[in-house]
Parts: sequence; C-alpha cells; structure tokens
Amino acid sequence: MPLDEASAKRYARKSAFLEFCQRDGLAVISGYGVDDLKAAPLKQWERLGGRAAYCHLEGSQGFVGVLVAEIPPGKSLKPIRHMYEEQVLILSGRGATQFWTDENREPMTLEWQPGSLFSPPLNVKHQHHNGSATESVRLATAN
Repeated sequence: MPLDEASAKRYARKSAFLEFCQRDGLAVISGYGVDDLKAAPLKQWERLGGRAAYCHLEGSQGFVGVLVAEIPPGKSLKPIRHMYEEQVLILSGRGATQFWTDENREPMTLEWQPGSLFSPPLNVKHQHHNGSATESVRLATAN
C-alpha cells in the first residue's frame, strides 16, 4: 500500500534531536556502525566546550545515542547536568570528573583512566577534566 504524501514527508523528516544537532553545531556520524570511536571525526561544539560528535546509528530507533568527545591536554569541558541516565566510557587518557549539587558543597571527585565506566547521578552538575598536559582524552557517553 503506497504512502500518502503527508506520511511520506513525515517518514523522510529528521528527528527533532537531529534537527537540534544541526542547529546547535554538533557533528553527527550516521550509519550502521562506527569503525573506531578513538578515530571518529569530531567538530568543536560550544555547548560542551570541546570537540564532539553524536553517533546516530541506523536501526536504533533513536532510543540509544552515543556522544564521542575529546578533552584537549590540560583542559576541561564545560559543566553539565541532565535528566537522563548516561554511562561514560573513557576510551583514552586520564583525568577526573567532579560532581556537585550546589555551590556550597565541596565537589566529589572521581579519577578515571582508559576502560573506566561510570554513570553521573541524575540532575547533578558534573565536569570532566583532562589530567595530562600532553595527551588528549577521548570519551564516549551512551544514553
């Protein structure tokens, strides 16, 4: 049964999140897989304060997304918080993530290295820091 014109347009339209990525300047990697997240091409994304790309895999139905980001030597990404579950996998480099709930408390610090996997608590501000003055950090976050 052929689709009517309105249905065809709806199916051809990008998701609201992919439209956001385009407007906000976040690079998108599409396809059925990514050969090597450590070598995936990234682009500066001001919202994060570093280079990043969103991996939009065909067949995922938009239920799982992966953001790949890089932290330059001796630098930090901008503080963030979100209302969705996220897992962070450190692909390369060493550093730390600080977590805090308000300005009056000392942040809790988690140090990490390649292969570390952790999940920031919901709605808690956190900031990723590169612990090396000479090597970049590459991380992947899945939500």
